[in-house]
Amino acid sequence: MSYRCCDAENCPGHTEKGARMERPTKWSGDNAPTPLNPPEVYVPKDSPVIQALGALQELSAALGLARSFLKNPELSALDEMLRETQRHLYILKCDIASMSDEEVVNGKKIPRPDGGEVRAIDENISRLEALMGAKPDRFILEGGAPEAAALFLANEVARRAERLFINLPIAVGGEYANLGPKANVCQQYLNHLSFQLYLMARVINRSLGLAEESISTDPVTGVVTVALGAK
Repeated sequence: MSYRCCDAENCPGHTEKGARMERPTKWSGDNAPTPLNPPEVYVPKDSPVIQALGALQELSAALGLARSFLKNPELSALDEMLRETQRHLYILKCDIASMSDEEVVNGKKIPRPDGGEVRAIDENISRLEALMGAKPDRFILEGGAPEAAALFLANEVARRAERLFINLPIAVGGEYANLGPKANVCQQYLNHLSFQLYLMARVINRSLGLAEESISTDPVTGVVTVALGAK
């Protein structure tokens, strides 16, 4: 059984001999370091880099869960948005997992973000805002349809991942200076993506005719109340 620092099948650091770390057939909880790319780069399992990569993978899994609920043909465009987002996350993982700035490592070209990922998210946001009408003007409780609830959760996963990338350059120090610009790209992407996911959840609930539950605090008494809003 072998272990890779992410699931990128075509990432050069993961497919060349020496880039993998052999584990025993039965998991033993060993503390062996995790290989990145190039193969000779190893970091501890709790390294900030591994935590950041894990956050991107967790987010992709959360999007996969949300997609599993999108069975309504009328929501197929949203499923396509999420599939493309998972592709973006794959590219970001390959870029972060590479400790080299070279375009080709071990004879294979490393996928790199080119700015088109953020532009695609911004285009999605514009489309979703047009469907929403007025921008969100109140706090709402996360929930509604299963697919919307899953997207609300994915939104929070994205925001948590963003916080990790904000701190990543400081956490790794000067050891991997090239991670700074890469982390900034990821942070910007995740910041925009989280708003897209929030809007998608609300659009889904509205398209299915589900009323939102808004939450507010009385400024005099401090009492928090939940009210069922318009569909």
